[in-house]
Amino acid sequence: MAIVFRYVDNRSCVIERFIGVVHVKNTSAKSLKIAIDAFFVKHGLSLTSLRGQGYDGASNMRGNSFVAFNKDRLLEFAKFYPSDFPQHDIWLLDDQLENYYEDVSTNANFTHVEGIADLAKKMVEFKKDVAYNKVFLLIKLALVLPVAIATVERVFSTMNLVKNSLRNRMGDDWMNNCLVVYIEKEVFATIENEDIIEHFQNISKRKIVLN
Repeated sequence: MAIVFRYVDNRSCVIERFIGVVHVKNTSAKSLKIAIDAFFVKHGLSLTSLRGQGYDGASNMRGNSFVAFNKDRLLEFAKFYPSDFPQHDIWLLDDQLENYYEDVSTNANFTHVEGIADLAKKMVEFKKDVAYNKVFLLIKLALVLPVAIATVERVFSTMNLVKNSLRNRMGDDWMNNCLVVYIEKEVFATIENEDIIEHFQNISKRKIVLN
């Protein structure tokens, strides 16, 4: 099982990061849950920050088709996330959706919006994320729904390159490390070589100084 984190950054850009591959006995819901729980515990992560899938109404927020706006379905979508939208916030969201529709649907700055990712960026650009904070939260939750994740497909393609016939005895940890570095190469390209050398130097006492 490939684990990929999908989140929205401070600029409202959707980011996907490959974290690692976890072996599971089978693909039953129980086995997957046990594997995910163990992975989060191992890395000191909190499951309370994890958002599950619940795709009902989010599609109404795509593009600039405000004609398809359906407040009732969007409110139902918000109820899939009770930790983010307790009952009081549902009432606030209800009020904000009314004003949001009237404001954004007639705003020239939002005329050529393409998809909810573009909509989120526009809201940040024109400070609508502050004016309609509950609506913006709903949009972010819709953005992290992994309708289709190319990163996962790339992981299994890369595995054939990393663990080939010449390296078929590669252990899981070493394979995971190689996969992360290869797939997230643009992140690791920003790390200075000196920082990497210093990190390995500090892992354990060595007779020589790495340089």
